Parts: sequence; C-alpha cells; structure tokens
Amino acid sequence: AHGAARSLAAVVKGFAEFEPGVRIAGVLANRTGSEKHVAWLAESLRSAGLPPLVGAIPRDAFEPLDSRHLGLVTADRRSLPEERVESLADVCERCVDFDLLLSIARTEHKESASARVLRDRPPRRVRIGIARDEAFHFCYPDNLQSLERCGGEAAFFSPLADRALPTDLDAIYLPGGYPELYAQALSENRPMLAAVRDFAEAGGCVYAECGGLMYLGREIETLDGRRFAMSGVLPIVTRMLDRRKSLGYVEVAMNHDTPWGAAGTILRGHEFHYSEIVEDDSAAEGWQAAYTVRRRRTDALETAGYLKGNVLAGYPHLHWASRPGTADHFIRCCEVTHES
Repeated sequence: AHGAARSLAAVVKGFAEFEPGVRIAGVLANRTGSEKHVAWLAESLRSAGLPPLVGAIPRDAFEPLDSRHLGLVTADRRSLPEERVESLADVCERCVDFDLLLSIARTEHKESASARVLRDRPPRRVRIGIARDEAFHFCYPDNLQSLERCGGEAAFFSPLADRALPTDLDAIYLPGGYPELYAQALSENRPMLAAVRDFAEAGGCVYAECGGLMYLGREIETLDGRRFAMSGVLPIVTRMLDRRKSLGYVEVAMNHDTPWGAAGTILRGHEFHYSEIVEDDSAAEGWQAAYTVRRRRTDALETAGYLKGNVLAGYPHLHWASRPGTADHFIRCCEVTHES
C-alpha cells in the first residue's frame, strides 16, 4: 500500500469481483506509512463498501529474511530461529486487529479445498512416494491434491534422512528443491540412492523435475568444483552455476506416450534453475527426448526431458491443472505398471 490512499479501494474492488466464487473478507495492508495514512486506507475501503482493513504493517517493520535466488530461504528452524519468529509475531500483534480477524474467520469460514479433498477422497488406487525434506520441497500443492482426488495416496519420505523407501510404492515423485546444498549428505545416504535406482530399474514409475532430475543423475558438481555421486538412474551429470540458467513459463508437448499424457499432450509449467547438464550419455543408452518445450517469452522450441520405460524427468515444473485429466492419466499408468 506504499503511496496509495483511495486507489487501494480500486485495487481491492478488482480483486473482490474478479473471480466468481471467491469472497474477499478482509484486507491487510503492507508497507504503510503514518497513522494518518492507515486511517485514509481504512476510510477508502469503508466509503466504497468494501471489506474492512484488518491490519497495516509499516514499512521496514519486519526484520529482513534471508533470500536465495529469487525466493526466500526455506523457513525451517535453522534459518528462522525462535527469536526471529518472536520478532515477526510482535510486529503482527501490534499492527493487526486480531479481534476483528478472528471475528471474520468465525463468520466467514468455509470448508477449505484441502479439507474437501480429505473428506471426498476416493478409495486408494496407487501409493506414491513423494520426496519431502530440506533438499526437495518445490511442488504445487494443488498437484498433490489432484493426485489425492484421483485415488493416489501420498507416502512422504526424505532422501536425506531415510535409509529406505516407504513400503508398497507404485510410483516415486521427486520434486524440485536445493539438492546442491545437501549434495554431500544425499551422496552419503547410499542405501536411499540404491533404493531409488533399484525401483526405477525394476520398472517402477518415477517422475522427477528440476532438483529431482539432478538427484536421478550420476553426479552433481557444486560451485566449488566438487562432484557428488547421485542415484545414477539418468546417465547425466549436472553442474551448478553462479548465474541463473533459466527462468520463465514454458509449454510442454509430449513427444511420446508418457505417464502424464499420450503423445501430443500439452502441459504448462515453469523453469527456474541455476544448474545445467554438462555430461549426457542418454542417447547412447536408449533414452528419448520426452517433450518439446516452447518458451513463452520467445516462442523458441527445443527438445528436452528424459523418457525411458516408466521414468520421466526434466527441468520444467509441470502444473497438472493446466491439462484436466493429467493426474488421472498418471494414476492409471501407475496401476498398469503395478499390475504388470
């Protein structure tokens, strides 16, 4: 809300009316100025008959949080110690009307989408091992919800800490993250590396994106030039760079039948990574280029991704909701793999 007064009402009105079925019940202003500025903001909403101002956070009130690349460093207890959390809470306590906020929550509460997924979850069809720890955690929550809606059961595991995969898996999903920061620990967990490799070699369905792709490779080379062995499912080596390699939205067209759709299926997603592939023996070992990528900024086309058997891996983070039926297709492929 920096520099805004009555114009805040125009912005809120736009959001309040833009998406049918979405109800805006209150407004929290950020980067505000004086008390008079806050009063103007509240009056602008009130006079336009819009949802009320429930709080106003002054400029520079929050202690800066560490960042990495374009995003915040993962908010675990090592990067967010208790005193930092207390500091953030103190600002909110001073600047947010919690009585009003809780009153709105009590009167406006509706069942969340995640709660509906749990309530309406169909019978289990497949069990999917999903990597989730400090090294792997970049995935769309609604992607996971779409799998649940189709009968997928999530079994979370840690490639860092666990020594074995969860039992009775039909598929493995390795999302993005920061494997380069934990390359040594990942490399030293040899039982997990072997378990992932054995699962893939036995014909299990494996999907990996970005950081997951790096984990499936033979080695990761960190910025200091050291190389750490990974699972070796993919015959590639990835190397970290001190500059961004790729950022932007992409459109992906499947070149072959894959777990996410038949040949010709188009999905959308994004790429954001500081790594690159420096060694690639995939063609000699029978891997196919999984899809053709169209970069939305330039419309440039390139073949990318790796497909062999039931393994699909690439840099794009695919948003499955961009193609209805995608999650169900994946679940069906897992069922067929399990039966065979």
